[in-house]
Amino acid sequence: MQKQSNFEETKYISERLDNDIHKFSMVPIYPMKTLQENSSGIAMLYKTLGLEQLAVKKERILKSSQRRLEIICRYPNFLGKQL
Repeated sequence: MQKQSNFEETKYISERLDNDIHKFSMVPIYPMKTLQENSSGIAMLYKTLGLEQLAVKKERILKSSQRRLEIICRYPNFLGKQL
């Protein structure tokens, strides 16, 4: 027995998955229609605000972990031991 594939159902699931990916990753959807319209720079800024905030947050986390790693690597030199 095989389930009959329904094109409309498959298309709906695909579109829903695509929308969910954009929603949870905070990346705006840029279809060709919106790129051709005359959008102001402020409108484009607001569309990318969530993505930009996420990138700043990740960058801050990486910088703090880099500082911790540098402190850990300097500690043996502080004690006079070499690795």
